[in-house]
Amino acid sequence: MIKFLAGIFFLLCSCTVSAQTYNNEWVDFNQVYYKFKVGSNGLYRINQPALAAIGLATVPAEQFQVWHNGTELAIYTSVSTGILGVSDFIEFYGTINDGKADKSLYKYDSLQMWDKVSLYTDTAAYFLTVRNGSNKRYISTPNIVAGNVLPAESGFNYTFRKNFRVKQNSGFAIDYGTLLYSSSYETGEGWSSADVFPGSLFSNHTVYLDNTGSPATLDAVIAGNSPVLRSVKLKLNGTTLTDTLLNGYNIKRFHVTDIPLSILSGGTANIEFVNSGFGSDKIVVAGLELTYPHTFDFEGQSQFEFNLEAGTPKYLEINNFNFGSSAPVLYDRVNNLRLTGDVNGATVRFVIPASASAGSFILLNSEPVNVKSVQQFTQRNFVNYALPQNQGNYMIISHPNLFNDGAGNNYVEDYRVYRNSAAGGSFNAKVVDINEITDQFAFGVKHHPAAIRNFGKYAMINFVATPQYFY
Repeated sequence: MIKFLAGIFFLLCSCTVSAQTYNNEWVDFNQVYYKFKVGSNGLYRINQPALAAIGLATVPAEQFQVWHNGTELAIYTSVSTGILGVSDFIEFYGTINDGKADKSLYKYDSLQMWDKVSLYTDTAAYFLTVRNGSNKRYISTPNIVAGNVLPAESGFNYTFRKNFRVKQNSGFAIDYGTLLYSSSYETGEGWSSADVFPGSLFSNHTVYLDNTGSPATLDAVIAGNSPVLRSVKLKLNGTTLTDTLLNGYNIKRFHVTDIPLSILSGGTANIEFVNSGFGSDKIVVAGLELTYPHTFDFEGQSQFEFNLEAGTPKYLEINNFNFGSSAPVLYDRVNNLRLTGDVNGATVRFVIPASASAGSFILLNSEPVNVKSVQQFTQRNFVNYALPQNQGNYMIISHPNLFNDGAGNNYVEDYRVYRNSAAGGSFNAKVVDINEITDQFAFGVKHHPAAIRNFGKYAMINFVATPQYFY
């Protein structure tokens, strides 16, 4: 396998035709940010002692903000206003990094197979900051089940997702005796299943079917992995849902609707991808989503996502949820509501208020052992590159590990001084910390190339003197 390397000039210039966003639009340079990492989905708390350790002990609860991927998150504070006591906390639902930030790396959005998984890391970066204004909050909402006369809901639309992460597929290639792959982000490049040669790939799942609900839907994404034309079938429990031609390295996105629930009545979903090619032909599968009406059996899990339609109040009786010895908490992430479950034996009960918007809910085990505590922060006083004093025409991007050779010598700074001298070209050279631009221009996603790309775009368009070199 050969990769043709295009270089940083292509990296910076190839994307300047796109809409001019740089991923740093969320930054307020008058605020200090405290970066922390989220490595798994779950309920997170920043306790008051952790806030005190970074000098935020006297900040009123209503002034805290949390940001992720350039978006302010709704958070819950154990007291709504005023200074937090030693037992108080900030709480939110944190999620791992996905592939949405990778989309801009491809020439066209359609070349990315699956944006649910990151090419680079599962670990997401979040940023805590302080702002005196109207900040997003979850509203603590009474869960009044006493005297309830509403019938229990029988089910809800649920989406099961399977991400295939067996290998990083290289995508489109040209055969010159050996396969030649472009250094750009190409068709079908990304996480996928192993190669599916002529034959089948099976994915089996348990179904908790509410057979009074609407028909099911199945979405899946596949790509060819050799330069031939082949037929690909998508089957569910032996029933062929679709049979399509897939040419070469192209991507195929299946969207099958109105699947009869009778196909799922046996309690399983055996999803089969059939490659009807021949010889050494191969395809890959990136991911699938099966949406079907699910009962309020929550599968013994300790966190569970589900959706409810908008409209009148709804009464829920949830069974087989692992809540441990504490009442679980329910977040409505659309309407920004937080409810505490009413536990009746093994059943968790909720009365959900009427809503004009459909709700996206997550039910969470709130036992201390299941609550993830944020303790480690990295302070960020972001550099405002709109200011002329932070700009240059010779930009040296480096890492702090190179700022000291172990004997106190900073050869990066020495090189900057040389480039500023007449012998070095009389440039206005500046050293840029890769960690700074990763956090500012790539949402803090470690090693993400969008950091250099977006910073380069920003500099080329916004600097008073257009940079001549990026090193």
